[in-house]
Amino acid sequence: MEIYSKVIFDDVLHFANVQPEPVEGWGVEGIAKILAAVDHDYADIITAFYADVQRRLTGEYQMWARVGDLDLSDIRIRIDGKGHDYHGRFDFYEGDPLPGWRPFG
Repeated sequence: MEIYSKVIFDDVLHFANVQPEPVEGWGVEGIAKILAAVDHDYADIITAFYADVQRRLTGEYQMWARVGDLDLSDIRIRIDGKGHDYHGRFDFYEGDPLPGWRPFG
């Protein structure tokens, strides 16, 4: 399954094409709703990642991420027309900071 996310005004809309029908939702609650629809075993870890991105990445962006059985992979973020690609969560956090990325705190 892949989740598509886009900043719209001051919130983030998440969308996933899951069976039997697509699921969408706003903010961290939207991610939790999508993962509950597929009864994902690691929903807490994935929801925490999305919460961190939403809290720390300022400005407008689009993000796609593949949700596997254990974790996220193929994370693609588009900011101001420039793509930033990561194999998984660990590559994302170990890579160079994204434009608009706020440090912890």
